[in-house]
Amino acid sequence: MKNYEFVTVTPTNKGVVSGELVEHRQIIVKYAEKGYRFIAAIPIEINANGYPRKFDLVFEK
Repeated sequence: MKNYEFVTVTPTNKGVVSGELVEHRQIIVKYAEKGYRFIAAIPIEINANGYPRKFDLVFEK
């Protein structure tokens, strides 16, 4: 049976509409070292303009 982990990340605020996601790379490397494989980034919260505000990073082992 496969095991899944979900990590929620939030882009840093750089203005009203856009943001920058910078921590995802460190998180992906950290989980790879634990034997997990990165599967997907799923937007879980979207602002009124349709831009994602939060993502779930999905890992599989």
